[in-house]
Amino acid sequence: MAGQSETLALNSQLLTLQRRQVPHREYTTRPTDQPWFGYCCHVAAEAKYADWLPYKRSSA
Repeated sequence: MAGQSETLALNSQLLTLQRRQVPHREYTTRPTDQPWFGYCCHVAAEAKYADWLPYKRSSA
């Protein structure tokens, strides 16, 4: 098994570079979205809404 550790190291390095450089998610915006409302804001807003739904249902 000569060279196996080098192969694993190369694979690891290539996967790291791929995660950093290759787009790995698709994000679409709406025409009504504000320019500052990017992906992170969208994810946070969805999480806040998901947490709010059970509260809304329990108080009704």
